[in-house]
Amino acid sequence: MGYNFHITRAPNFWESEEVPIGKEEWEQLADSTSDLVLAGHVEWTDIGSQRVYAVPGESANFSWRRGEVMIEGYFSDRAERVANQLAASLGGRVQGDDED
Repeated sequence: MGYNFHITRAPNFWESEEVPIGKEEWEQLADSTSDLVLAGHVEWTDIGSQRVYAVPGESANFSWRRGEVMIEGYFSDRAERVANQLAASLGGRVQGDDED
């Protein structure tokens, strides 16, 4: 199992549904951000198909799920910069699986 990062407004990412980032809000930001491209979709059994965005040339991908933006894949310096910019635009922060 890999180590993931999360963009959240909550004190802890697992509480993201309490202070959610809206799906439409996320998609509008992601669609308008030149550092991201639509890379496909992920199919969740509980919430259905969700868009997956990527930083071109990087393996990190970003997808919305239950009030947070999940970041999976290699978290390079460039992906971290993009994640921090997105988090700031959403009024949130980036948090790792270990709450860092």
